[in-house]
Amino acid sequence: MFVIPLDLGASEAMQAMMVYSNVLYPQRVRYFFYICKEQLQGRCRKDLVMRLDKVMDVALVQSGEWHSRLTMVLREALELGALHRADHDFFLAQLGHCTPRRHEKPPIRGLQRTGN
Repeated sequence: MFVIPLDLGASEAMQAMMVYSNVLYPQRVRYFFYICKEQLQGRCRKDLVMRLDKVMDVALVQSGEWHSRLTMVLREALELGALHRADHDFFLAQLGHCTPRRHEKPPIRGLQRTGN
């Protein structure tokens, strides 16, 4: 099966979004996973997309442990021919931007009650 890589416009848009200072950690993570899922949509088994959703849920409440899980899913997608090699390498490079910045609060580990 022939896999079409991300076009130049999409990759430039993602790079800009990932480094823009006003985009907070949860927004970067959601956008990152959205683009990953768009590339895999229709070309792979549904279980890979479902696993991406599960990793994203973990990513939104943790800051580092999920990177290795995502790397495994991307590697599997590459081996199954569902992801182009260039996209695999590009996503791994962008993964470094999916961490909280110095001025951002770390992800919330659970819901906190406030008020009464």
